[in-house]
Amino acid sequence: MRKIKPQFITQVSSFIDQKYEIESEFDLSISTDSRSYNAESIFVALCGESFNGIDYAEQVIKNGCKIIIYTDSSTANSKRKELEVLYPEINFIRTKNSTVFLQEIAHIKRKNWKGKIISLTGSNGKTTTKEMIVHILKSFFADKVHGTQGNFNNHIGVPYTLLELDEKHEVAVVEMGTNHPGEIKVLCDIANPNDGMITNIGDSHLEFFKSRKNVFYEKKALFDEVVGNKGLFLINKDDPFLENLEYENSIKVGESSDSDFALKLSHNQVHVVDKSKKYFEEVTIKNKNVFGEHNFRNMAHAFIFLSCLYPEQVESFKDACEDFLPKSNRSSLIKVNEQQIFLDAYNANPSSMMAAIEAFESILSNNKISKDECVLVLGDMNELGDSCEDLHAQVGKKISEKGFNNIRLLGRYADFYSKGINKKQMSFKDVESYSKKWSEDKKLFKYIFIKGSRSLQLESLMDIN
Repeated sequence: MRKIKPQFITQVSSFIDQKYEIESEFDLSISTDSRSYNAESIFVALCGESFNGIDYAEQVIKNGCKIIIYTDSSTANSKRKELEVLYPEINFIRTKNSTVFLQEIAHIKRKNWKGKIISLTGSNGKTTTKEMIVHILKSFFADKVHGTQGNFNNHIGVPYTLLELDEKHEVAVVEMGTNHPGEIKVLCDIANPNDGMITNIGDSHLEFFKSRKNVFYEKKALFDEVVGNKGLFLINKDDPFLENLEYENSIKVGESSDSDFALKLSHNQVHVVDKSKKYFEEVTIKNKNVFGEHNFRNMAHAFIFLSCLYPEQVESFKDACEDFLPKSNRSSLIKVNEQQIFLDAYNANPSSMMAAIEAFESILSNNKISKDECVLVLGDMNELGDSCEDLHAQVGKKISEKGFNNIRLLGRYADFYSKGINKKQMSFKDVESYSKKWSEDKKLFKYIFIKGSRSLQLESLMDIN
């Protein structure tokens, strides 16, 4: 029987070639990307609708790979036979499904790791809140903290995050995303989180969920997992779907009267009151790099949640909140020459779009800037399914009612926005077709707002002179 190193031995059920066993501990190295393959790693050849990782096996073999795990199929087995003739020293291991293998070995890793896992999901703000939690925790735990990189939060990303854990880590912050029913439950089964939160419920991925109620049922899988593990869960009392969740080991946060922690939000700070006075009395958090009530709500949630988990660190956590710097492309206010550009080009759905618009409004008001001195650059909001046209029109109407007159619409759904705006606007197919007008807009307007779904790559406007 061949063994794939090192410490303890666990049979992996997804293997078809049962002569192999996995010995998995903290130095197990796995790669799924032939372009960034590191020598000495196991290469897991993932399969998708239009690709099969085993087609890239020769590339990783030439870069030092000794073990390749792939999904059993007639095509893949034929490829394996060809490669075995050329490279007889390589171990090819068949699995029923290489993605399931990746998830399974990540779960084994998690079971044998002794630290705490904090997980979060939600329709909006989950990646920003995750970044806030990681930043705050590092003010105390330093390099003992590990977190999801970017929004690598799906059925591949979560296993990768877990496989990166090692003995020095004491706490991991694992973001969980979904676009199909049942995915959060799968991620919970893999990561088995101790504690968690749901940021909010909004119109995200309606192409597959159809309604906010179904989005809620999907996200609630994290709540059910934490309840089962008797961990701590933060409940957003200001969200109409989340406010009725009940659990004895929860903390209820919001502007509503029956919350445990009361919030008073503004565009540039949040005031937090601990009604029980158990953890602190009152705290005001300010941060000159964060904009909008929605982002200060995220920061308050992160601060309160961690203060309840680690009450002895309240003061250092507050200080960490005040020096948090958002990642690029996420609600960032960027100064370019004489322009102030509000860039939020990471993702977009109706609720996040309006939250960002309101944050931009507060910046204009705070700087006494007329809306005629600014321009909005709006991109598509993707994955809205049958509601796509109506939701774009609704957002367009709300923006128009707020008194914004200079609006540029980019993408496939520009006409949908226009139906709600009900006034002539400039529409463009993509960033490239807008580039000439963009150069003019930068000279004409002092304040610029940019937001749309990731597929449009609106951040690339920043590279156009």
